[in-house]
Amino acid sequence: MTPLHQPPTTDPPPLLPRHPLAWLAWLGLAFGATLTTRNPLYLLLILLTLLVVYQAAARQTQTGPAWGAFIRLGLVFGLIGVGFDTLTGHLGDTVLFRLPDAWPVIGGRITLEAVAHGLIGVVQLAGLLVAGAVFSQTLDAATLLRFVPAAFYHAGLILTIGLAFIPQTVLGFQEIRDAQRMRGHQFRAARDLLPLIGPLLTTGLERAVQLAESLETRGLGYPGDEAPPIHRPWLAQLGLLVGSLGVGVGLFGLGYWGREPWAVVMSLAGGLLLVWTVRRLVPTGRRTYYRRLRLSCFDRIVIGLSLSGLLGLSLLVALRPELVAYTPFPRLAAPPFDPWLGSAYLVLLAPVASLALPRPTAERDARDSA
Repeated sequence: MTPLHQPPTTDPPPLLPRHPLAWLAWLGLAFGATLTTRNPLYLLLILLTLLVVYQAAARQTQTGPAWGAFIRLGLVFGLIGVGFDTLTGHLGDTVLFRLPDAWPVIGGRITLEAVAHGLIGVVQLAGLLVAGAVFSQTLDAATLLRFVPAAFYHAGLILTIGLAFIPQTVLGFQEIRDAQRMRGHQFRAARDLLPLIGPLLTTGLERAVQLAESLETRGLGYPGDEAPPIHRPWLAQLGLLVGSLGVGVGLFGLGYWGREPWAVVMSLAGGLLLVWTVRRLVPTGRRTYYRRLRLSCFDRIVIGLSLSGLLGLSLLVALRPELVAYTPFPRLAAPPFDPWLGSAYLVLLAPVASLALPRPTAERDARDSA
């Protein structure tokens, strides 16, 4: 029997993209958009769009406040880096004040351009942290591990466990702090944090031991009866050594000489050799799933928009890098802003477009009551 009146639900509608591939594509676009520009206007626009998605995701998960505290902690370290860059970088024409030249490292002029350069880095760091927090809140670790290749399953498991421990540690810190305050402890200086460190380390170690015991009980790391495809250990070691050297030399060449063709080819070849060697080292066992994930129409739209945005950013950086480049040196000036490029960054709002759609539960309840 259907009740005649049902109280209105106050829960926010869920974000529609549920497939891990959609969120992976969106995360790639968010990281690419944040890392490919130093223009503060574009970075602020990207940060605002990411904050909109973060607020929509934080209202639907219990770890939202924990990730908020983690982002604030990262910004604190970023601001400390701004002070270090300001004191050690003496470039720029707008001098704020001078420190004695006899002081080592920090002696000299303190410029406004150095402060602006550090603040741009903080905005860029904030965008990366917010995008990572959205991705960690919206995806389940078990769901994400289903798309990790068998050769990299253990590395993916370690990464997901580390991401899961971040909000748990922040929540544990807040609980211990509240408990100490209820006991009458007051936090006035840095030494007053000592009653928090001991219980936090104890709970963290206890949680780690419980997790290790549960993983061992489930047989994690058991090699099974299948032997690895490579039967010669020296061949695998040679592949890992040559691949690592290729990646290292290629990245050094890219950083020292610029975009040289040989450096790009060497880094790509070394990376492919590393991936091939690791895949050959680990036996690929068969996986079974209780329920297979399917791509919805909105998932395909988000994937298409994200991949199109990544391709557009790659072409823009390769053909017109001056559109996204900006430096405050030698004299601080207003950064340029292209309205068309700025509107293209709004593609990052694609996951929250589902909030404007009608809720399926509400439609079903209306049909039942009728």
